Amino acid sequence: MRGWRNWLYTATVSSLAIGLAACGGSGPVALPSTGASMEGAVKYGDKTLHFGIVIVDGGTSSAQGQIEMDGTYKVDNAPVGPVKLAVVTNPGMARGAQMAGATNQGPGDKGPGKMGKVPDYVDVPQKYHTAATSGLTYNVEKGVNKYDIVISK
Repeated sequence: MRGWRNWLYTATVSSLAIGLAACGGSGPVALPSTGASMEGAVKYGDKTLHFGIVIVDGGTSSAQGQIEMDGTYKVDNAPVGPVKLAVVTNPGMARGAQMAGATNQGPGDKGPGKMGKVPDYVDVPQKYHTAATSGLTYNVEKGVNKYDIVISK
């Protein structure tokens, strides 16, 4: 009986070791850096967006960044060259901020850990949620690209 357990133990450990070795075991592989980023503010008409995601689509690669509560966004490792942009908003993002106890940012901030007023959710039409249909374009160059995204009403 003891020989059978030793064999089972050895087989199990060996199988796990082979499985881990086959997976690479070297950890995550970093994508090559494009050396470009995009940053700016996001508005729908005259209203600042406080929640959402900006997607930069270069055709063969894409990158995304979060719209912060102050209305700014930053996309690191953006594709270089002509790109199409998408702005994705969802009321769930605003609810998530409310549940997390978001604080005001800027003058009048109530300080760390103090519940502040969560900015209003601004709904962007569905056509802007996809780079292929948004009509939003930009030409990204290496370095920091400052670009305010203003979606017409």
